[in-house]
Amino acid sequence: MSKLEEFRRVYQDRFPLWRERKAQGQQIVGWICNYIPEEVFAAAGVLPIRVGGGARETPLGDAYFYANTCTFVRNCMELGLRGEYDFLDGLVTVNTCDHIRRLFDVWQHYLRTPFTQIYHLPCKISTATEDFFLEELHQLQEDIEKYLGVTIEDNALWEAIRLYNRTRSLLHHLYELRRRDDPPMTGAETLEAFLPSLVLPKEEYNSLLEELIEELEQRPSPALGKVRLMIIGSQLDDPEYYRLIEDQGAVVVIDDLCHGTKYFWDMVEGEGDPWRSLAQ
Repeated sequence: MSKLEEFRRVYQDRFPLWRERKAQGQQIVGWICNYIPEEVFAAAGVLPIRVGGGARETPLGDAYFYANTCTFVRNCMELGLRGEYDFLDGLVTVNTCDHIRRLFDVWQHYLRTPFTQIYHLPCKISTATEDFFLEELHQLQEDIEKYLGVTIEDNALWEAIRLYNRTRSLLHHLYELRRRDDPPMTGAETLEAFLPSLVLPKEEYNSLLEELIEELEQRPSPALGKVRLMIIGSQLDDPEYYRLIEDQGAVVVIDDLCHGTKYFWDMVEGEGDPWRSLAQ
């Protein structure tokens, strides 16, 4: 089995994998939107996973939302109502848009996940809004500590930040390979390599990604001479969408997506107060 095939298998089997870890005693919290700092959960000993979709049809999800509610929200709710996420200890998000706000409200009311919280996200960048978001992160800290009966120490948070920065660095390296005139992977393959970062503990994912990058460094290009494209949008976790484009003679070499650069592009930097660094 090639490394890329291993990455595909991990994401395809994510629900059984999560249930297995839950059965072993691992606490798991789902998050929606990239503004939730996973490091906080990792520092508390919790596995943070991204709640997403995957259903081809959403009859249950459609029944709980207006027709103009985005398909991502209806898809997440579809899987929730089917019981796919009933192993979660918690669900956390921020108010990025009205659709996500409604998803949280409906999820909290009907699915009864034990720990559910939504936090306020400022829409401008300034010293005042940074201070505001810092207070929101401290509220997240307080809520998690109260729910789990733990204390999140600064040194544990810095350790988690370093681990997640390693993930970000490796993903940067992966994307640098796509800058070549002869990229060693397609856009669809890149997404397949990315998606397990939302499934596995980062220690495991980093190890797999290091091996994949080493394999790709020696791989002949499957996209030499093709038209080079950028994809811009929000949620896109289906590699077949990329293949639909790339089968027409193109290769996606960069993106501006939540399942892509928006997730990992900026490092968490600073010293002293890790909460301030996360807020920044």
